[in-house]
Amino acid sequence: MAENTVKMKPVDTSTAQERPEKMSYEQLENIARQLSAQNEQLVMQLNSMRNTYILNIMEFLMRIAEHPDNYPSELVDYCRTEVSNKIYEFTKKESKNDTDTNNPD
Repeated sequence: MAENTVKMKPVDTSTAQERPEKMSYEQLENIARQLSAQNEQLVMQLNSMRNTYILNIMEFLMRIAEHPDNYPSELVDYCRTEVSNKIYEFTKKESKNDTDTNNPD
């Protein structure tokens, strides 16, 4: 019987075992600054997207609340409640921001 054998190529382990050169403190500090700046940009982009999302939701809720005859009363009540809650949350956040800027501790 003939045996089926697979010939394997030897793996060059010299390149796999080389250690990368250590980074200097300045290089690490530069990378940290770049990552921090990128993080700030992403946070601003996320907040912008959240605000746009909330405004779109509010627009649809307001449309339903403005035309209550076209929708079931439960939906209209829900939309009015949501609009009131969102406005209350916004004014609460704004008043907190005003007090925070007036009383820096």
